[in-house]
Amino acid sequence: MTVDLSIVIVSYNARGDLDRCLASLASSPPAATREIIVVDNASTDGSADVARASGARVLEAGANV
Repeated sequence: MTVDLSIVIVSYNARGDLDRCLASLASSPPAATREIIVVDNASTDGSADVARASGARVLEAGANV
């Protein structure tokens, strides 16, 4: 699959904000093919799980860098 737009979100312990951001993206049908990538900087609040549940691809960093 060819992707026209990559949306990259960098997150650290921002579960609530991340959840709202991903919900907003999901509620807006894309005009082009897109992928959502969340870079999680070792959050301890479940942010990575929220991102996975939304269908985003999650890249987990080992630390908040």
